[in-house]
Amino acid sequence: PEMVRRLADDPRALRLGGERRTATLMFCDLRGFTTLTERMKDRPEALTEILNRALTEIADAVLESGGMVDKFIGDCVMGVWNAPLDLPDHAGRAIGAALDAAARVARLSARIDAEARAAGRPPVGLACGIGIESGDCVVGNMGSDRRFDYTALGDPVNLAARLEGLTKRYGATILVGEGAAALAPGGPALIELDLIAVKGRAAPTRIHVPAALWPDPAAAEVQAQALRLYRLRDWSAAAEAWTALAAREPAAAVYAAAMIAQAQAFRAAPPPPDWDGSVAADSK
Repeated sequence: PEMVRRLADDPRALRLGGERRTATLMFCDLRGFTTLTERMKDRPEALTEILNRALTEIADAVLESGGMVDKFIGDCVMGVWNAPLDLPDHAGRAIGAALDAAARVARLSARIDAEARAAGRPPVGLACGIGIESGDCVVGNMGSDRRFDYTALGDPVNLAARLEGLTKRYGATILVGEGAAALAPGGPALIELDLIAVKGRAAPTRIHVPAALWPDPAAAEVQAQALRLYRLRDWSAAAEAWTALAAREPAAAVYAAAMIAQAQAFRAAPPPPDWDGSVAADSK
């Protein structure tokens, strides 16, 4: 309500343009929804109900944390924190909201699957992938003179969307960018995963996973050691450390396998002497 009142009272609310401010962005996409759409092509009403139930859970997690639901993009939700209202701890709130949204989707999936089994249908198996980043954006009304939306534009927006896509590669439900991590020192604990070079960006960026998703108490320490060995080019020792990580923490298994494969690739074809520890992340 406060956000609505501010926009209604602000003369800029009815014209194009924006203001520069630091914001935190989140993209939350439902996993496997395209496949589900194909499976349920003869039951579009039921598919719509499932989608709306899932989007409601994600949107509620954003709103209850003080964020703004910017838009729904098919089966994806874009959330923004620190716009239009100031929210000093916006990055920490966004990470907390992402953890909440993932847990909500998991609980909803269990309920929907129970309903499906009771009706003699196969389970749905909903899950999500979430990317979060913070940084300087332009926020305001964007679009045409006749139709526009209040939204955010800028490098952090693009990177948050890229991180959402990279959750599949790293086997992580949530990926947090370097900007958000820097602005959330008092927020949920994070574990660094990698240094990625995103196409179109000059500088590489560190990515993290919330420690709550890797509950083994020793996971963070084992991961830090593996990453240190990897950056020292001790490929075999790094692979051994990631093997140990996967054995200790099942939630890190997909990530560990990806990093072991990368270490093996570098062992076969070493990076140049001035390698900064980053890997290309060209997928969108």
